[in-house]
Amino acid sequence: MEDDDFFKIDSLLQDIELAENGLTSESYLRTLSEKLSDLCDSAETIVN
Repeated sequence: MEDDDFFKIDSLLQDIELAENGLTSESYLRTLSEKLSDLCDSAETIVN
């Protein structure tokens, strides 16, 4: 893995935490959901 991969993972984890704490807009939640769907192999991977 490259440094950029770790940056992307860290950024995604921060986005998820913001969303879980209700600190994102509805449009950002949709964008985050789409990003997770693109990055994960199945819906089961994304389950809370």
